[in-house]
Amino acid sequence: MIGWRGVALWLGLLSGMVKAETMRDPFQPRQEAACESRSLPNEWRLKGMVGSSSQWVGWLAQTQSGWLRVRDGDVIPPGDWRITRLDRTGATLRPADETVRCGATEVQLGSPFHHKTE
Repeated sequence: MIGWRGVALWLGLLSGMVKAETMRDPFQPRQEAACESRSLPNEWRLKGMVGSSSQWVGWLAQTQSGWLRVRDGDVIPPGDWRITRLDRTGATLRPADETVRCGATEVQLGSPFHHKTE
């Protein structure tokens, strides 16, 4: 029989394992560095779209790499943002790595279908 000392030992080991999981891994980069590199460039614009209610394809204009064809679920290079919604109202982008929490959790790109009234 284990007894109360055995139970106390097991509880101590379990609490140590939980604490070890919440500690930062010293061999991984700090989350602040990941947040600094995850800024959405102001130059990104949704310039064109084609599709229907079930599937859309958009064209994202980027100053550093030109035009990029995007679909729902695509990760935008260099891999910081994912398209989570793409329809005639525009696009919604979320961080590709949801485990790192940085400022904005969601970014909206407006629809290219808006027309100016003069």
